[in-house]
Amino acid sequence: MKNFLKTLFMINEPIGRLEFFFISLAASFIVFILWYVSVYLLYYIDAFKADAPLLFMLGEFTLLAFVLLFGLALLVINFVCITKRCWDIIPDKLLSVIIGIILMVLIFLIHNIVINIICYLILCLLPGQIFKRQKDISVLDILKKEDEHSSEEG
Repeated sequence: MKNFLKTLFMINEPIGRLEFFFISLAASFIVFILWYVSVYLLYYIDAFKADAPLLFMLGEFTLLAFVLLFGLALLVINFVCITKRCWDIIPDKLLSVIIGIILMVLIFLIHNIVINIICYLILCLLPGQIFKRQKDISVLDILKKEDEHSSEEG
């Protein structure tokens, strides 16, 4: 789990379709929860507007800081996830970073949910290079490497 959290913000290796799907799904779920909680808290904070203007301003500032920090973290996770998936589809890391930047800009410029879903589905469904690279490795090779790795640790 620690290794996963370390690599969540780093473009260090390509990811496959399934990992991209689950990371994107989790990020979308968190964005939905963040949006729902923010709207609810903003409605709750609005009640203090007339009675305690200082508390109202402090609450709005705290909510804005919370949303911006988590939103920025989710934006970075989304960019890294898209770039890693593009790196799996196109084996060139620099080109995948450029494509990731272009896709992120398009997501923000085009606020059409249909186009965003189509881009997401294209990234989910295109076959990548990970399977092709691991196709030549047999199960026995993997077991030997695991035995060697466990004997080195012990």
